[in-house]
Order: sequence, then structure tokens, then C-alpha cells
Amino acid sequence: MKCLSIWLALALMLVYSPMALAEEWSADREIHCRESLSGCQMLQMVMMGMFDAPEPREAVTERVLAAAWLRLMEVTEGDLVHFCDEFGEDRDAVRECWYNAMASCLRAFIQQDVRQSPQRRVLALFLDGAQTPEARQAREEIRRDMTESVLSSIADDIEAPVAFVQWILFSEGDD
Repeated sequence: MKCLSIWLALALMLVYSPMALAEEWSADREIHCRESLSGCQMLQMVMMGMFDAPEPREAVTERVLAAAWLRLMEVTEGDLVHFCDEFGEDRDAVRECWYNAMASCLRAFIQQDVRQSPQRRVLALFLDGAQTPEARQAREEIRRDMTESVLSSIADDIEAPVAFVQWILFSEGDD
């Protein structure tokens, strides 16, 4: 029976690799990088769930996540490659966890920031995840009218990679 449980757990890990990946990284794990790369250390913190904020969020949590946004933006593709090579993790799964952490921190950053540009209002609409018919319709209209130059403008406004902004706007999880 115990063997069957182990095989079942392994099968679930393959199916739900991003969730299983995050569970492997417990919060009490030591953060270290042989090359002392801060991006690698930030990705370890992402994998430990340190940027997963409970709902509803408290003001202190929002401030901490907003401050973490700037640090998460310092992580590079090179850091991602290094992290995955160092710890033997799947790049796509780690990128998904990284983007989820970045989205959580960006949401807090936008709420804390006094500068509310049109680009940030668009991002807030997608990060909010409101399921009202009006919000869903607005997101669909934005997606339909999206161009590469608008994507670049949004990314430039928050100093983020275009791929991350594209992930926010076109991820299937909100509708």
C-alpha cells in the first residue's frame, strides 16, 4: 500500500509540476548560491513561497511585497538558467513560479505607487482578477486590440520584460 502511495504521489508530481516544485522548496531550507548570485537567491525565495501572500492581504504584507517587486525585477534570464542548472529544476516550471511571484508583488507595487499611468491601470485590471462581466469584457477588448508597441509601452512603464507583461495579459487563468 505504501508503494502505491509513492507511485501515486510521483504521478501527481508529474502532472502538477509547478505546484509540486514549490512544495519541494520548504521555507526552512537554507538559501545559498555557490557563485553568490542575488538572482539565484531570489529565485530560491520564490520557490520557497516567500512571495505568496494570503488573502485578504494586510497593509504590512502589501508594503513588503511592493518592495520585493524591485528585487524580483533584478532577476535575469541568466539567473534563471543558473538556478535551474544549479538545482536541477525545469526552466518553464521555475519561470511560472517566478512570474506568479512577480505578479503578486507588482499588484502590491501598483497599489502602493502614487503614479497611476494608463499602462498601470491596464495591468491592475488583469492583476485584480475581478470576474464581473464588465471586467472580463474589458480584458477581452484589451487583448483583442493589443499590439507589440502597446506591450512594449506597458513593459517600459514598469521596467519589466515584455514576456512578463505578455504573460499577465494573455495567461488563461483569469477568465
